[in-house]
Amino acid sequence: MASCRFEKCRTVEMKQPEATRPKVSVVIATHNRANLIEEAVQSILTQTLQGFEVLIVDDFSSDDTPAVLDGLKRTDERIRIFRTKRNVGPGATRNLGITEAQGEYIAVLDDDDIAMPHRLETQVRVLESDRSIDCVFSNVGYFTDNPNNLKIDPPLLRPGGFPSDPDDLFKLLYVERNIIQNTTFMARATILKQFPFPAHLWGPEDKVMCLQMCAKHVRMLGLPDVLVKMRVRPGKSLMTRDPKLVFQARREAIKVMQRWLKAEGIHRFDKLHRIAWARQLSREARGRSGLRGLITALAAMGYAPRDEFVWNTFVLLLSRAWSKTQRFFTTDGVSPR
Repeated sequence: MASCRFEKCRTVEMKQPEATRPKVSVVIATHNRANLIEEAVQSILTQTLQGFEVLIVDDFSSDDTPAVLDGLKRTDERIRIFRTKRNVGPGATRNLGITEAQGEYIAVLDDDDIAMPHRLETQVRVLESDRSIDCVFSNVGYFTDNPNNLKIDPPLLRPGGFPSDPDDLFKLLYVERNIIQNTTFMARATILKQFPFPAHLWGPEDKVMCLQMCAKHVRMLGLPDVLVKMRVRPGKSLMTRDPKLVFQARREAIKVMQRWLKAEGIHRFDKLHRIAWARQLSREARGRSGLRGLITALAAMGYAPRDEFVWNTFVLLLSRAWSKTQRFFTTDGVSPR
């Protein structure tokens, strides 16, 4: 069973009355979301499926979030509040909520997103109808200002597109972008408590957790339904504001997986390591300009020169460099003699 492993962390729980075991524990990690957390919580309190608890873990907020949470707690006894003594990050914060969860199933929701009213009911129905499935997640609808104007993602969850074999899903997650939206995730509590989020990773912590589950043959099911509306805002987090931090976190996630697989004695994915690294470098190269991007693309070629995505990236960057050179030596569209 997983435990919350971080130093100097103190939690303060507002006790709820003794009750029967809830069907679902919804874990919401929050940090400085005083203006949004109430909407997220209300989207759970109004679910069509009742018999749940809401565990909100405040990760050392410095705004009015604690006061907002205290007010929510007074209105509904199903809400349980925890607080950390310092800012420990999203992975460690969720781990604390998961450790304290009492439900048969555990669902995750981000603190600035909105769950559809039937989300819990739909996911519980799937897990109870097929005992071979341990985790279920869904599409999300991205929105900016208007919650009803949605962009659906990821396309892989269209009917017939999701792999049933955990090894096939591992390959897609490892070499492609993260296609499992953490905010839509629900799993059997006995499973989720065995796979804590990597506390030191801020950003791809959910991807690593899902990869570890797949490597251990945990079966997941992706639903094409939109069960969560995900808010998208410029500068949503430090990670999204700084591409360098994003690249560093994604590289570290690959290293973490390599070390974990080796420690677990799992070697059937060894051939994917160089491809995963090469594709990450290729994605970084596409986001860079000039000589720096081309050098990064060349580095990716060194790891997996026969990979189609890596090769196409190199050709794309080479074409950009050639076009830029042509423009430099051309005046008014006419090459000098």
